[in-house]
Amino acid sequence: MAQYGYARVALNAVVLGAAFYVLGLALVAADRFRPASRLAPRPPRENRISSPARGPLK
Repeated sequence: MAQYGYARVALNAVVLGAAFYVLGLALVAADRFRPASRLAPRPPRENRISSPARGPLK
């Protein structure tokens, strides 16, 4: 680290983090907009956060 300095190492870390973040967003967008297969159609999207169970803690 002494060769590059803390500022350069921090900048590289931020750039790599931003690149992975953008790549992740691109993969999620590609998954949402890709056409469904005719052989295995996608099920309708549902809220996966809520519990399917009944009761007061739903």
